Amino acid sequence: MIRQLPLRVVSLAVAALGGAFITFVLGYYGPGDPVRNILGLEFGTAHEAQSLRHAYGLDRPILTQFGDYIWHALHGDLGTSWQKGRPVAILVSHGLGITIQLGGAAIVLMIVLGIPLGVIAALNHNKLVDRVIVIFFIIVHAVPPYVLGPLLLVIGVLWLHLVPVTVHWDGLFSTTTIIPVVTLALGPLVFIIRQMRNSVLEVLSEQHILTAEALGLPLRVVLVRHVLPNAIGPVVNQLGLAIGGLLAATVFVESIFNIPGFGSLLYNSVQTQDYPLLVGSTLVAIVFMSIVFLLTDIVHALFDPRIKWR
Repeated sequence: MIRQLPLRVVSLAVAALGGAFITFVLGYYGPGDPVRNILGLEFGTAHEAQSLRHAYGLDRPILTQFGDYIWHALHGDLGTSWQKGRPVAILVSHGLGITIQLGGAAIVLMIVLGIPLGVIAALNHNKLVDRVIVIFFIIVHAVPPYVLGPLLLVIGVLWLHLVPVTVHWDGLFSTTTIIPVVTLALGPLVFIIRQMRNSVLEVLSEQHILTAEALGLPLRVVLVRHVLPNAIGPVVNQLGLAIGGLLAATVFVESIFNIPGFGSLLYNSVQTQDYPLLVGSTLVAIVFMSIVFLLTDIVHALFDPRIKWR
């Protein structure tokens, strides 16, 4: 594992660079003229457009622009938002901080619910409880977040009056955060439950577990000491993959609940065709997910003794 880390880091860096280049090229050749967006609906003269294009360096070759952009990005400069007039790095750092709070809370909820439910489903394999748990969360997963969010909002606010109106951001520990966090967690929860269920069933069938049961050890002791430590590794790996889905879901959830996070920022950059903000947000998202996947592999190796570190 240690010998593979440099290769993994290099491959992730290449992937981040490739993703940034694709986004850069799509923004350059895609729909919508950046100069027209800056000048507004009343498009100026050809001379004004050319002057503005030259001022922003948009008249240079695409590879030259991309090389300069990566060089400045490595020094923390992601450009300036054309619509907001603020540095992209500041906007992204502020939005990413909020999204990490939401995503972190959703991951905690997924762990708190997913691992016990997966164990319960495994212990009741092919019984009614097992089928109800799996089928229910498969159905929930089939509902997209932009439908699930308003549905939970209607149920929790209008019908049950459990929480106040959730259409703004008052911090992570506010009651207005409950429904957005639940919306984010419910979608990928089925993967955690199914992975935990399958891992527990696999471990329960191993010889040393059968021996422990034959010796008369209580089920609680067998689960805590022998089953869970061996079954948790694949679940950790699944959690890392679920983070990618959470980051995509925040685009809808934050827009629905008017949360000024990274997902909402990325959505607005597409809507307003804010080219520097779009490219900067995409680059940060790629780098962030690359780091998450790398850390997931490391944590998985720590939990799974079958993975060698040398």
